[in-house]
Amino acid sequence: MAIAVAGQSAYDMFGDEAILTEEFLSKDFRTWEGGLVSINHENNNHLLNKARISDLEYDPETKLVWATFNDLPQKTLDLINSDSTKGFRRNAFPSKWKEERSRKDTAQGLLW
Repeated sequence: MAIAVAGQSAYDMFGDEAILTEEFLSKDFRTWEGGLVSINHENNNHLLNKARISDLEYDPETKLVWATFNDLPQKTLDLINSDSTKGFRRNAFPSKWKEERSRKDTAQGLLW
């Protein structure tokens, strides 16, 4: 699933906006590897079989970050792939930070 695209807005925990740059995504997209999957930013990963983000790839042509979510329950996969949820955004949060990056380049939330 595509989880981020260069140029999109993202917001930190204070609500400050940052733009996800192509440089940030191409260099730091792997920081999401192993991150927990949740619904609506809630503490509900346990409902999703403790699913984690894996198999991250950055496509420089489309400027998209792609990910796989391991161990999602079949009901969740069916919902994600259903016609009723197509076009809705998916969110990802970095699981670690690069201290040398500026706040503008290390946006907390990825929206796609």
